[in-house]
Amino acid sequence: MAWENDTMVEKTAKKMLTLFLASTLTIAFNVTATSPSPGNIMIAVYGSTPTIDGSIEDGEWGDASTATVSVTGGANCTVYAKQDSVNLYIGFSIPDVTYNGTDCCIIIFDANNDGGASLQVDDMWLAVSRIGAKGEYNVTAGGWFPTTVSGWAVQASSASSGWQCEYNVTYFKVDVTAGTNKTLGVMFLIVDKDVEMGWYVWPSTASILKPMTWGDMTSDEYNWQAPADTTPPTVSIVSLENKTYFTKDVPLTFTVSEFTSWIGYSLDDQANVTITGNTTLYGLFDGSHGIIVYANATTGNTAASQIIFFSISTQQAEPFPMWIVAAILIMLGVGASLLVYFLRVKKTTIKVKKWRRCPRCGTLNLPTHDFCDKCGASL
Repeated sequence: MAWENDTMVEKTAKKMLTLFLASTLTIAFNVTATSPSPGNIMIAVYGSTPTIDGSIEDGEWGDASTATVSVTGGANCTVYAKQDSVNLYIGFSIPDVTYNGTDCCIIIFDANNDGGASLQVDDMWLAVSRIGAKGEYNVTAGGWFPTTVSGWAVQASSASSGWQCEYNVTYFKVDVTAGTNKTLGVMFLIVDKDVEMGWYVWPSTASILKPMTWGDMTSDEYNWQAPADTTPPTVSIVSLENKTYFTKDVPLTFTVSEFTSWIGYSLDDQANVTITGNTTLYGLFDGSHGIIVYANATTGNTAASQIIFFSISTQQAEPFPMWIVAAILIMLGVGASLLVYFLRVKKTTIKVKKWRRCPRCGTLNLPTHDFCDKCGASL
C-alpha cells in the first residue's frame, strides 16, 4: 500500500490501519443493504476555504451543509461539505471516547455516479485514521485494492471525547468541472475499533460494495462554483454637488464597489460617454446640468449613481467704460488745479488789499501810504 510520509511511528500506524481496513472490508463484504432513501442527498454549497489542519474551528464550517451519522452510544457524528470552485471540502466531527489509533474515517466516491450492484473503476476509497495515517483504495478486478494517495489531502486531530478530520479533494480527483452541474455518488464510513462491529455509515443502509446503495452529492444551483451574483454594485459620485461652479471645466470623480467591465456617464440625458475612470468634464455651457454615472460589474450586474444636478456660471457684468473713468480723472485733476490756482490768486489779492496799521497810534492807513495819516509816523 502506498502512503504519504515515512517516519517510523507513521509507518507503524499505517501498517496497523492497513490491516484494520482489510478486516473492515472483509466484514463489509457480508453486509446486505437496500437502495438509499430519496433524502440521502448532500449539497456541496459554495463557502469559504477552510484550513486543512484536522481541527474544525468555530465558524470555519458554519457555511457548509451537514449530514449526521449515528455512532457509538447513540451519539451523532456531524459531516460537513462545501466547495470553493476549485476543491471539495468534507469535515467530520466524531464523538468517540474509546480511543484507538486505528479508528478511521472513510469517504467513498462513485465519480461517475453510475451506481450499479457492483464496484466499477471510477469508484474510490479515501481513508484517514485517528492519528492521521491515510490511504487510498481503487477498484481492481471487482474489489478494493490499495493504490497511491494522490489528488487529495486530509488531516486529523484527536481528544479524549472524540476526534475530527478535514478532507480537501481536488475537482480533478472526482472529475468535477467548475460551472458544470454534476452529481457524485458518495458514502461515509466511520469505524470505531474498540466496539464490536463498530462501523457506521451514511446512508444508513449503504454497502461499500454496491454503489447503487450510496447517497448523492451535488452542488445544486451552484454548479460547483460560487452562486450567481445578482447584487448590483454601488456607484457614488464624489466630486460634483448640487451647487454652482464658476468654471466651465469640472472634475468627475466617483467610486464603484465592484470590479467593472464598463463605465460611462450621461450628461443632460444625452447618450452615454464611455470612460475608464475618473475624468474631467470640459467646456460646459452656463446653466443647469444633470449627470448620472453607470457601471457594469464583471459579474454582469449593472448599476447607476443618483442623478446630480449642478450649475455653471462664468458670465460677468460688463466692466465700466474706461474712457468715462479717464474723463472723470481728468476733470478731477483740472478741478483740483483750478482750485489751487484760485486759492493762490485770492490769497494774493487779499495780501494786496490789506490795510497798514500805524505802529505808533494804531491808525489804519491805505496800503499805498508810507506814513500814518494821523500822526505822520513811518509805516
